[in-house]
Amino acid sequence: MEIIMKNMNFDFQQIIEGSLNANIILDDRIIVYANKASKLLLGYNENDEILGKRFDQFLHPEFHSICKERLRRVTENMEIAPLMEQKMFQKDGSEIDVEIMAIPYKHSNNKMMSQIVVRDITEKKHAQHLIMQTEKLSLIGELAAGIVHDIRNPITAIKGFLQLLKAEIANNTYIDIIETEIQQIEDIANELLFLAKPKETVWQVESLFDILNESVNLFSTEAFKRKININIYTGKYKKLFVLGDKVQLKQVFVNL
Repeated sequence: MEIIMKNMNFDFQQIIEGSLNANIILDDRIIVYANKASKLLLGYNENDEILGKRFDQFLHPEFHSICKERLRRVTENMEIAPLMEQKMFQKDGSEIDVEIMAIPYKHSNNKMMSQIVVRDITEKKHAQHLIMQTEKLSLIGELAAGIVHDIRNPITAIKGFLQLLKAEIANNTYIDIIETEIQQIEDIANELLFLAKPKETVWQVESLFDILNESVNLFSTEAFKRKININIYTGKYKKLFVLGDKVQLKQVFVNL
Protein backbone atom coordinates (compact mmCIF):
# COMPACT_ATOMS: atom_id res chain seq x y z
CA MET A 1 0.00 0.00 0.00
CA GLU A 2 2.86 2.41 0.84
CA ILE A 3 4.50 1.71 -2.55
CA ILE A 4 1.19 2.27 -4.34
CA MET A 5 0.60 5.57 -2.49
CA LYS A 6 4.13 6.81 -3.31
CA ASN A 7 3.63 6.13 -7.02
CA MET A 8 0.23 7.83 -7.23
CA ASN A 9 0.21 11.47 -8.27
CA PHE A 10 -3.05 13.17 -7.31
CA ASP A 11 -4.18 16.25 -9.18
CA PHE A 12 -5.48 18.08 -6.13
CA GLN A 13 -6.52 21.15 -8.15
CA GLN A 14 -8.78 18.90 -10.22
CA ILE A 15 -10.24 17.45 -7.00
CA ILE A 16 -10.92 20.94 -5.60
CA GLU A 17 -12.43 22.09 -8.91
CA GLY A 18 -14.84 19.14 -8.81
CA SER A 19 -15.84 19.77 -5.20
CA LEU A 20 -19.48 20.60 -4.47
CA ASN A 21 -18.37 23.06 -1.80
CA ALA A 22 -16.99 26.48 -2.68
CA ASN A 23 -13.22 26.63 -2.10
CA ILE A 24 -11.57 30.05 -2.04
CA ILE A 25 -7.95 31.03 -1.34
CA LEU A 26 -7.42 34.43 0.28
CA ASP A 27 -4.24 36.46 0.37
CA ASP A 28 -4.83 39.07 3.07
CA ARG A 29 -8.59 38.76 2.45
CA ILE A 30 -8.15 39.20 -1.32
CA ILE A 31 -9.49 36.33 -3.44
CA VAL A 32 -6.62 34.80 -5.45
CA TYR A 33 -8.33 31.50 -6.30
CA ALA A 34 -11.94 30.34 -6.51
CA ASN A 35 -13.15 26.96 -7.79
CA LYS A 36 -16.15 26.32 -10.05
CA ALA A 37 -18.51 25.79 -7.08
CA SER A 38 -17.61 29.28 -5.81
CA LYS A 39 -18.80 30.89 -9.03
CA LEU A 40 -22.02 28.86 -8.97
CA LEU A 41 -22.63 29.76 -5.33
CA LEU A 42 -22.18 33.49 -5.91
CA GLY A 43 -23.90 33.55 -9.31
CA TYR A 44 -20.88 34.56 -11.45
CA ASN A 45 -19.77 33.12 -14.79
CA GLU A 46 -16.17 34.25 -15.08
CA ASN A 47 -13.19 34.00 -12.72
CA ASP A 48 -12.33 37.63 -13.40
CA GLU A 49 -15.55 38.68 -11.69
CA ILE A 50 -14.34 37.15 -8.41
CA LEU A 51 -10.55 37.11 -8.48
CA GLY A 52 -8.84 40.17 -7.06
CA LYS A 53 -11.94 41.18 -5.08
CA ARG A 54 -12.06 41.43 -1.30
CA PHE A 55 -13.87 38.55 0.32
CA ASP A 56 -15.77 41.09 2.44
CA GLN A 57 -17.49 42.29 -0.73
CA PHE A 58 -19.49 39.07 -0.85
CA LEU A 59 -20.00 38.77 2.90
CA HIS A 60 -22.88 40.29 4.87
CA PRO A 61 -21.65 43.38 6.81
CA GLU A 62 -22.83 41.78 10.04
CA PHE A 63 -19.96 39.27 9.76
CA HIS A 64 -17.13 41.53 8.58
CA SER A 65 -15.47 42.03 11.97
CA ILE A 66 -15.70 38.40 13.06
CA CYS A 67 -14.42 37.25 9.66
CA LYS A 68 -11.41 39.57 10.00
CA GLU A 69 -10.58 38.13 13.43
CA ARG A 70 -11.04 34.52 12.30
CA LEU A 71 -8.73 35.02 9.30
CA ARG A 72 -6.12 36.73 11.50
CA ARG A 73 -5.99 33.68 13.77
CA VAL A 74 -5.74 31.40 10.74
CA THR A 75 -2.75 33.16 9.18
CA GLU A 76 -0.92 34.27 12.34
CA ASN A 77 -1.61 31.39 14.74
CA MET A 78 -2.10 28.60 12.18
CA GLU A 79 -5.51 27.87 13.73
CA ILE A 80 -8.47 26.29 12.01
CA ALA A 81 -11.60 28.45 12.07
CA PRO A 82 -14.46 25.94 12.51
CA LEU A 83 -17.72 25.97 10.58
CA MET A 84 -19.75 29.05 11.35
CA GLU A 85 -23.15 30.05 10.02
CA GLN A 86 -22.96 33.33 8.10
CA LYS A 87 -24.64 35.16 5.21
CA MET A 88 -23.30 36.07 1.78
CA PHE A 89 -24.53 38.05 -1.22
CA GLN A 90 -24.90 36.72 -4.73
CA LYS A 91 -24.28 38.76 -7.90
CA ASP A 92 -27.96 39.77 -8.16
CA GLY A 93 -28.00 40.95 -4.54
CA SER A 94 -29.77 37.86 -3.18
CA GLU A 95 -28.88 36.91 0.39
CA ILE A 96 -27.95 33.28 1.04
CA ASP A 97 -27.26 31.33 4.22
CA VAL A 98 -23.89 29.60 4.31
CA GLU A 99 -21.51 27.75 6.62
CA ILE A 100 -17.90 28.93 6.40
CA MET A 101 -14.70 27.40 7.73
CA ALA A 102 -11.11 28.57 7.18
CA ILE A 103 -7.85 26.66 7.35
CA PRO A 104 -4.21 27.78 6.96
CA TYR A 105 -2.76 27.46 3.46
CA LYS A 106 0.99 27.73 2.91
CA HIS A 107 1.90 28.82 -0.59
CA SER A 108 5.03 27.54 -2.37
CA ASN A 109 6.69 30.89 -1.66
CA ASN A 110 6.14 30.21 2.07
CA LYS A 111 3.50 32.91 2.31
CA MET A 112 0.64 32.10 4.67
CA MET A 113 -2.82 32.38 3.17
CA SER A 114 -6.33 31.23 4.11
CA GLN A 115 -8.33 28.53 2.43
CA ILE A 116 -12.05 29.21 2.79
CA VAL A 117 -14.60 26.42 2.44
CA VAL A 118 -18.18 27.62 1.95
CA ARG A 119 -21.29 25.43 2.02
CA ASP A 120 -24.71 26.68 0.94
CA ILE A 121 -27.31 25.90 3.61
CA THR A 122 -30.16 28.06 2.28
CA GLU A 123 -32.39 25.07 1.50
CA LYS A 124 -31.46 23.45 4.79
CA LYS A 125 -32.46 26.60 6.69
CA HIS A 126 -35.73 26.77 4.76
CA ALA A 127 -36.47 23.12 5.61
CA GLN A 128 -35.68 23.79 9.28
CA HIS A 129 -38.04 26.78 9.23
CA LEU A 130 -40.84 24.64 7.80
CA ILE A 131 -40.24 21.98 10.46
CA MET A 132 -40.37 24.65 13.20
CA GLN A 133 -43.59 26.07 11.76
CA THR A 134 -45.11 22.58 11.67
CA GLU A 135 -44.10 21.98 15.28
CA LYS A 136 -45.59 25.35 16.29
CA LEU A 137 -48.87 24.52 14.55
CA SER A 138 -48.91 21.14 16.27
CA LEU A 139 -48.41 22.79 19.68
CA ILE A 140 -51.09 25.37 18.92
CA GLY A 141 -53.43 22.54 17.95
CA GLU A 142 -52.77 20.72 21.22
CA LEU A 143 -53.28 23.96 23.16
CA ALA A 144 -56.54 24.68 21.30
CA ALA A 145 -57.80 21.16 22.01
CA GLY A 146 -57.13 21.62 25.73
CA ILE A 147 -58.88 25.01 25.79
CA VAL A 148 -61.90 23.59 23.94
CA HIS A 149 -62.28 20.82 26.51
CA ASP A 150 -62.14 23.40 29.29
CA ILE A 151 -64.82 25.49 27.53
CA ARG A 152 -67.17 22.58 26.95
CA ASN A 153 -67.39 21.60 30.60
CA PRO A 154 -69.03 24.85 31.87
CA ILE A 155 -71.17 25.02 28.70
CA THR A 156 -72.61 21.60 29.51
CA ALA A 157 -73.49 22.79 33.04
CA ILE A 158 -75.10 26.02 31.74
CA LYS A 159 -77.19 24.09 29.21
CA GLY A 160 -78.42 21.82 31.97
CA PHE A 161 -79.53 24.72 34.16
CA LEU A 162 -81.23 26.38 31.18
CA GLN A 163 -83.31 23.25 30.68
CA LEU A 164 -84.40 23.47 34.34
CA LEU A 165 -85.31 27.16 33.89
CA LYS A 166 -87.32 26.40 30.77
CA ALA A 167 -89.30 23.84 32.72
CA GLU A 168 -90.14 26.47 35.37
CA ILE A 169 -90.62 29.47 33.07
CA ALA A 170 -92.64 28.62 29.99
CA ASN A 171 -92.38 30.58 26.70
CA ASN A 172 -89.47 32.72 27.86
CA THR A 173 -87.90 34.38 24.79
CA TYR A 174 -84.73 35.38 26.62
CA ILE A 175 -83.96 31.81 27.62
CA ASP A 176 -84.38 30.72 23.99
CA ILE A 177 -81.93 33.43 22.87
CA ILE A 178 -79.41 32.45 25.56
CA GLU A 179 -79.75 28.81 24.54
CA THR A 180 -79.15 29.67 20.88
CA GLU A 181 -76.04 31.72 21.70
CA ILE A 182 -74.64 28.97 23.93
CA GLN A 183 -75.23 26.46 21.16
CA GLN A 184 -73.26 28.70 18.84
CA ILE A 185 -70.39 28.85 21.33
CA GLU A 186 -70.43 25.08 21.51
CA ASP A 187 -70.41 24.78 17.71
CA ILE A 188 -67.40 27.09 17.47
CA ALA A 189 -65.61 25.10 20.17
CA ASN A 190 -66.32 21.88 18.29
CA GLU A 191 -64.96 23.38 15.07
CA LEU A 192 -61.76 24.39 16.86
CA LEU A 193 -61.45 20.84 18.11
CA PHE A 194 -61.88 19.45 14.60
CA LEU A 195 -59.22 21.81 13.24
CA ALA A 196 -56.86 21.09 16.13
CA LYS A 197 -57.17 17.32 15.87
CA PRO A 198 -58.18 16.35 12.35
CA LYS A 199 -59.58 12.85 12.11
CA GLU A 200 -59.32 10.25 9.39
CA THR A 201 -61.20 11.01 6.21
CA VAL A 202 -64.74 9.64 6.39
CA TRP A 203 -66.58 9.62 3.05
CA GLN A 204 -70.32 9.90 3.34
CA VAL A 205 -73.24 11.85 1.92
CA GLU A 206 -73.28 15.36 3.39
CA SER A 207 -75.59 18.36 3.05
CA LEU A 208 -73.45 21.07 1.49
CA PHE A 209 -75.72 23.92 2.62
CA ASP A 210 -75.69 22.73 6.23
CA ILE A 211 -71.88 22.64 6.21
CA LEU A 212 -71.81 26.10 4.63
CA ASN A 213 -74.16 27.50 7.28
CA GLU A 214 -72.04 26.04 10.08
CA SER A 215 -68.91 27.52 8.52
CA VAL A 216 -70.49 30.97 8.21
CA ASN A 217 -71.58 30.81 11.87
CA LEU A 218 -67.91 30.62 12.84
CA PHE A 219 -67.42 34.15 11.49
CA SER A 220 -70.72 35.69 12.55
CA THR A 221 -69.25 37.50 15.58
CA GLU A 222 -66.29 38.87 13.64
CA ALA A 223 -68.57 39.87 10.75
CA PHE A 224 -70.88 41.72 13.16
CA LYS A 225 -67.91 43.65 14.61
CA ARG A 226 -66.87 44.71 11.11
CA LYS A 227 -70.47 45.50 10.10
CA ILE A 228 -70.44 42.81 7.42
CA ASN A 229 -73.48 40.77 6.45
CA ILE A 230 -72.86 37.29 5.06
CA ASN A 231 -75.79 36.06 2.97
CA ILE A 232 -76.03 32.58 1.51
CA TYR A 233 -77.79 32.38 -1.84
CA THR A 234 -78.66 28.84 -2.94
CA GLY A 235 -80.68 29.70 -6.03
CA LYS A 236 -83.30 27.14 -7.01
CA TYR A 237 -81.71 24.44 -4.85
CA LYS A 238 -83.31 23.65 -1.51
CA LYS A 239 -80.81 20.91 -0.69
CA LEU A 240 -77.54 19.87 -2.26
CA PHE A 241 -75.79 16.67 -1.26
CA VAL A 242 -72.21 15.63 -1.95
CA LEU A 243 -70.06 12.62 -1.15
CA GLY A 244 -67.19 13.86 0.98
CA ASP A 245 -65.69 14.48 4.38
CA LYS A 246 -67.57 17.03 6.49
CA VAL A 247 -64.54 18.30 8.39
CA GLN A 248 -62.44 18.86 5.28
CA LEU A 249 -65.32 20.50 3.41
CA LYS A 250 -65.82 22.84 6.33
CA GLN A 251 -62.10 23.70 6.28
CA VAL A 252 -62.46 24.62 2.60
CA PHE A 253 -65.32 27.03 3.38
CA VAL A 254 -63.42 28.47 6.34
CA ASN A 255 -60.40 29.12 4.08
CA LEU A 256 -62.60 30.82 1.50
